[in-house]
Amino acid sequence: MTKSLAAVAVLFALAICSAACSATLPAAHAPTLAAAAAAAPAAPAAAMVEPSAAARMNDILCRAGNAAGCHNLALLIKPRDEARARKLLARACRAGHHKSCQ
Repeated sequence: MTKSLAAVAVLFALAICSAACSATLPAAHAPTLAAAAAAAPAAPAAAMVEPSAAARMNDILCRAGNAAGCHNLALLIKPRDEARARKLLARACRAGHHKSCQ
């Protein structure tokens, strides 16, 4: 994994954790998460928008049971494979991702 892709993965994981874990983590950990996000090396803009890397990462997350990963993957592949995108949105909806249910 290249450094830029690793940085994107770290930031992505922090974003998911900050949304999903904020209710379960004590308030004392909030500065730790913020400091980790600020200390992560900035990825080049090209790595941030690379659709194939984002699709691979969201596919891994979705296969691991992450509803947001399924939702994001569906949005990325919808123009090319609408049937699979609908299945991924249904899977994310069943897993509790409310935006996927619309």
